[in-house]
Amino acid sequence: MKDKSIAIILYANLDYYPPTINTVRLLENEYKVVIFSRNVEDQFELYSKNTVYYKFGKYASVRKSERKSRLSKLIEYILFTLKTIYYSGRHKCRNIIAYDNYSLTTAMILRLFNPQIKIFYHAHEIVEPGLSKWYHLRYWMERVALRYAKRCVWVSQPDVKRTDFFGKMAGIKDVKVVRNLALRNFGYPIERHALCEKLKKDGYVIGIYTGTMGKKSY
Repeated sequence: MKDKSIAIILYANLDYYPPTINTVRLLENEYKVVIFSRNVEDQFELYSKNTVYYKFGKYASVRKSERKSRLSKLIEYILFTLKTIYYSGRHKCRNIIAYDNYSLTTAMILRLFNPQIKIFYHAHEIVEPGLSKWYHLRYWMERVALRYAKRCVWVSQPDVKRTDFFGKMAGIKDVKVVRNLALRNFGYPIERHALCEKLKKDGYVIGIYTGTMGKKSY
């Protein structure tokens, strides 16, 4: 990518998605990374000076956010999208990585203002028809993902079964597989090291696992 600014959009809290954190870690070594997410839960990951992190909206826990009215959720999403459009324009982001249906919809709207924008879509979850009703915001986000994902320059899922499932639903033949694996220089933040040391002193045995569970589980 020639452009040095990359936008990452995740409607949830990015710090709760290790694969996305790994993506930021890799990209911030070469690019300016601009993150857009909602102000849901606390941020506990620290990023380099090449990364700018925007968390839009009033702080709320996941549970409190889920309890909002349908109108409040719609207004929150519209404001999130408008702010993302504004600040991504200021940072001149022409490459966008979207991580969920909400993010993909925002990215598609953003591209209406700048057709040169390239969208890379890596979905954490698959669309499950029938779980959402037409009057839920989630329902319309899923419809957008199924209809417009084919317009992205890249579409991927974490495993083969998901790529096949989503590819058939969205009419995309070439859905890539990007597994949720840890970085080679994988490490925990200092705070977690301190917690582990305290637990060991209290007699607990600490076990840490990173990698695959088997050929069919990642």
